[in-house]
Amino acid sequence: MSKPHKTPAEAATAATNAAGTNSEEPPSAADALAIIEEGRSRTAAGLTPNLVLMYGVWGVAWMVGFGVSYVLSADLLDIPPALVITLIAATFVPAVVISIVVGVRSGRGLRGPSETTGTMYGISWMIALTGLGLLLGGIQFPDDVAGLVYPASFVLLTGVMYLFGGTLWHDRVQYALGSWLIVVAAVSTFLGHPTNYLALAIGGAGGLLAIAGYHAFRGATP
Repeated sequence: MSKPHKTPAEAATAATNAAGTNSEEPPSAADALAIIEEGRSRTAAGLTPNLVLMYGVWGVAWMVGFGVSYVLSADLLDIPPALVITLIAATFVPAVVISIVVGVRSGRGLRGPSETTGTMYGISWMIALTGLGLLLGGIQFPDDVAGLVYPASFVLLTGVMYLFGGTLWHDRVQYALGSWLIVVAAVSTFLGHPTNYLALAIGGAGGLLAIAGYHAFRGATP
């Protein structure tokens, strides 16, 4: 009857214990490889951002932001302005803070081109979003047009940045998300105001939450 195979963690532990109890018997080649694999896995885990958290918080922020905008624009509920600001701030502020913290933590330990690439990509988000805000702020759209152009432009730019990130990191999931957000942004403008907000809440926020769920399932699957 054959013995069951050890997992990398079990083999690494066994090799370490063997080395500590009997220095005359070095670990086998398989155990040595297991130690290397265990170290590599721990390093990779430390450098990989928490994608579930990143996509999840922004999915919730978009759902609340676009959802509240739809409810107000469609006159479904009479929500006090102070409550609207509180709801949006309570979701977007934590999303921004969490994104910064997760990005900084995932960049620890990186050196050389990888560190530079990650830093430049993070700064690119700030430059792009700031530029878009200034551009749209300088154009005087009629209210009905602004209600379509402003949110769609924001989602469109986000999609483009995810396309860029997917290409940069060879991440097909991120690339697919970027493509989806671009489609959602374009389609929303054909639905008219305020239905466009509902489309962005369902399609845009739903896409982010779906990717968060995908990474959660992938991380939980051995």
